[in-house]
Amino acid sequence: MSDSFDEIAEFLGLSLARYREGFSTKRQIFEWTATVKYFDARHFRSKGPGISKVKAERTMYSEFVEWVEETKPRSNVNPYYDILPAERVQKICEDALIFFKKKEEYDNLRKARLNKNLVKGAFSGHRIRDWTDLGEYWKGVKIIMDEVRVRMGGDNAIAEFLMKNSEDDLKAIVLKAQADLGIRRREQFVEDATQTLAKTLEATSV
Repeated sequence: MSDSFDEIAEFLGLSLARYREGFSTKRQIFEWTATVKYFDARHFRSKGPGISKVKAERTMYSEFVEWVEETKPRSNVNPYYDILPAERVQKICEDALIFFKKKEEYDNLRKARLNKNLVKGAFSGHRIRDWTDLGEYWKGVKIIMDEVRVRMGGDNAIAEFLMKNSEDDLKAIVLKAQADLGIRRREQFVEDATQTLAKTLEATSV
């Protein structure tokens, strides 16, 4: 959401003044790190269920975990200390989206993704093929789908329609477009043409 250290530190509640003073010991770094407003000592354990061995090259982190286990620091400003982990993560994400002014962009992307999945599920080529009984006449399926998009105003409009109506309502629109376009299975065209020719020959012979 940001590549600015100052912005990120502000969001986390870390003192930039203290950071710029510098640190003379690891303990000072650990104490400063533990002032993160979302810090929760319960998340730092060196052993127990779900804990894997810390990589050898991460000695600083390993020492930090040991320090947390020994001192049990707790930030008094953690707003989500007492709620469930899944809810805590969601709350922190929402805080970040608002702080970094990304919430509207995120909401728009999320809505676009949901709309795409909704349309993909209810307005797929196979679904239209089955509704229109066009068999393997995929060109006809595409023509109908393009026509429905034009009539309804695009995929986003179709998604909005599906949020308020049933798939049967969408099917009715698809079948109306098919009827208006006069699109049928190729086998039907051949059968109709054969019958027409047979009637013409019969009438001529009479």
